[in-house]
Amino acid sequence: MGMYELEEVSLSALLGLLKNSYVDARAVIRRDPHVALLAQILNDTPVYRAICSVLLEDVNIQDQTTRTSRRTSAPALPAIELLSIAISRYASLKASIRSTDSDVMLAPLHTLLLSPLQPSGLNVLDILLLYIEEADDLPGHALYAARILRELCAVRPSLQSRMVELLRARRMVSRNSRGIRNVLNPAVVRYTVQDMVALELNESDPIRLRGEAALVVLETLSDSIETDPTGNNLCFLLFGFKTSVDESGQLYDIDAPPTGFHQVLSILEQFIAAPDPFQLQFSALIEPAFRLVQRLVSMDCIYSPSVLRFIRSMNLVQQLVTSPFLSTPLSQSPSDGPTLLSVTRMISGSILHLAALEVSSLLKSGHFNQPHEIYSTLLEPSDAVINQEGTVEGGVNNLLFSLLRHSHIELTEEIDYPRLVHFNAHKLHAVFDTCKTTTVFNIAQYDIEYLHALLTREIVSTQAEDTAAANREMEAVLTYGTDINAQLLLRGASEQLVSGCTALLNVMALFAPVPFFSIAIQLDVLTDAAFLLVEYVSGCGADEQVAVCGTLLRLCKTICVLAKQEYSEFFRITFIRALTARQ
Repeated sequence: MGMYELEEVSLSALLGLLKNSYVDARAVIRRDPHVALLAQILNDTPVYRAICSVLLEDVNIQDQTTRTSRRTSAPALPAIELLSIAISRYASLKASIRSTDSDVMLAPLHTLLLSPLQPSGLNVLDILLLYIEEADDLPGHALYAARILRELCAVRPSLQSRMVELLRARRMVSRNSRGIRNVLNPAVVRYTVQDMVALELNESDPIRLRGEAALVVLETLSDSIETDPTGNNLCFLLFGFKTSVDESGQLYDIDAPPTGFHQVLSILEQFIAAPDPFQLQFSALIEPAFRLVQRLVSMDCIYSPSVLRFIRSMNLVQQLVTSPFLSTPLSQSPSDGPTLLSVTRMISGSILHLAALEVSSLLKSGHFNQPHEIYSTLLEPSDAVINQEGTVEGGVNNLLFSLLRHSHIELTEEIDYPRLVHFNAHKLHAVFDTCKTTTVFNIAQYDIEYLHALLTREIVSTQAEDTAAANREMEAVLTYGTDINAQLLLRGASEQLVSGCTALLNVMALFAPVPFFSIAIQLDVLTDAAFLLVEYVSGCGADEQVAVCGTLLRLCKTICVLAKQEYSEFFRITFIRALTARQ
């Protein structure tokens, strides 16, 4: 067995120890082997340095040899996956250490990942971006690199400024930007919504790994904007935006090459052109792409005016608002399944958010043509609404109001809590809380695999000879958790669609009266919207009520102002006519 084969086998053995284990207080107290291994990887120890040396050797020769002859890539795959899993367990291990007063120490993540590695001077951040650059040839390496990068971007307080400074000092920003552009290229991604929600990742499927890598990179860039929307962050740097926002409002110099941002816009353009966007080979990237653009144009983002101007040159928002997809939530049924129902609502919500920000920007600058078109598309009677049976009830025949009315998914089937004999029902609630996580849709759900592992451990710890009844109870609990996840997904998606509707209503209220509609028409529209919100609030929970009450209050204030203007003018004209008649 050669040196590289020995490295691969050794690292794979360590990887197996971590893959099938979870971190909690009990594991820390018992000093389980996987906890000891994590402590070694998450400190500057010989184990950590050995993993880094394997990765360094691989990336250092990537420009010196063809990829087919790179024997170093084989051991580098378990090495970077090992590091990825360890980094993902960092927060839970740290919390478990604190709760048990353990003497286990962990190095800060920025020390591990941003400090130079000898003798090359590269750091782990550099290695991650070099692997992402090679997503087409080394999709597994790129995926685990992207996951580490996502964890690094999630560190609080934020490390974004420091990462940007290190990358600029390395003078490899252009190369890193090309790598991001390549990994986000929709032409080579074959990764659908159905693939994204599959329970298990097939590590032998390079196509699936390549698509997952692109998805994680999109989420990472989106998270980096959320972390530092007004300062230096990884997204602005790797998208090649100008280093400062100038008066021209240009994102790029005239001779700047295409970047990853252009790939994101390409995803949205193909979404608009497709008869059925979910049949696109990269459909899993659509919702994260919308989420990323939404954060780029949010009012908190320093580049928001420039990004809006850039996508306005493509007429992107207008095309999205007039696309048939926006009315899709009106024609869906529960038989479509929770995933399709939810993704459709999330995308529609993002479109409405983009429309709200575009209208707000244009009205502030005194431009009325495009806002007029968007208002007309959303507020005038719509064939898409009228053709849907039962949607014209209560006089609602326009797209915006119909989306608001149908945004709330009625969860008619109440999920019964499983009857438990072998498990403590009160403690099970705490176990569920332990398993809370955030999904690829950025919605809180429960990690069913982790829940399965915890329940299995409890059953094994009883050392009972016959565990059939306990296993049946566990299956019932897992089924319950899966059903709850489906409801959480639907509820979260509905909230995002409602948020998009209320964002537009807020804009309409703030800028009323607009010159392209009469005050009387605007009064009718806002009054109808207020009644719809009251209807919505009466059928939802307290959290959802809070989310829309601010919009309802703003609508009421604007209605009062418009009514005062409209009816004072009415009485003035009536008085003048009366005087004229007397004369």
